[in-house]
Amino acid sequence: MKLRLAGLLTAAVVAFVLVGCRPPPAPGWVPPVVTATVSPDPVVAGEPFTVEVTAVDTITVTSVGVLIRPPTHLWEGAAVCVPGDFAPAPTVTRLFECNIPAHAPNGSWFITASAMNERSTTPDYAGGWSSTITVVGGEDDQMPPALDSVEVSPSPVVIGEPFSVTIRAFDEHHLPPSPTMLSPQFHIPAPPAGQLSSFGCAATTPTVVDATLLEWRFTGCSIPVGSSPFDYGAGFWLTDTLGYDGHIFVMIQAVAG
Repeated sequence: MKLRLAGLLTAAVVAFVLVGCRPPPAPGWVPPVVTATVSPDPVVAGEPFTVEVTAVDTITVTSVGVLIRPPTHLWEGAAVCVPGDFAPAPTVTRLFECNIPAHAPNGSWFITASAMNERSTTPDYAGGWSSTITVVGGEDDQMPPALDSVEVSPSPVVIGEPFSVTIRAFDEHHLPPSPTMLSPQFHIPAPPAGQLSSFGCAATTPTVVDATLLEWRFTGCSIPVGSSPFDYGAGFWLTDTLGYDGHIFVMIQAVAG
């Protein structure tokens, strides 16, 4: 046990030395001064734009980068910037060709530019610039699908006998044109102690009611014989074409046969 503990401590020390201990630059190090301009401003979703970054130093600037982050984590990594060439020098300008997807959310996105010089030992030691860019022409809708109606038949459900669940879900703009793009799942997140954590229903394909409404009818559902009478909770998840998730919770009352 002592040998094992010693080995773990040694590994932890090595990991700290290799990963956690980042040497600082030499005394007197000063980061590059970084500025950037975005064109056009505001940015139109789905259309190219440029970010021009300038870094000024008294020694050689060795790298220049740009990072654009969305207002919501669902669109993390959606902005793509392709860097242009540049030659290391005390003063450099680098052009980035960027794009944000056409259906990305409108509003303020976060932008940072950074530059390292020949004395920067890690990206932690870099000059930086940060601001926001305004995105237009994308989507104002950032709401997930929501429950329109639910029907359980028969109700209450008799344990061991089949029942059906019909659910209608609403999304103002972005229920997909192909119904198969939404994938609901039923399960029981909190059954009585010792009971099954899920029950089966036959696979179903949603029906398009109109441009904003889809309907699922689950048939052949069953709570297994031997289960306790209980108000079971069934979860129903929907994701629209923009990636926004909606959670519908349905209570299903089950009684003994």
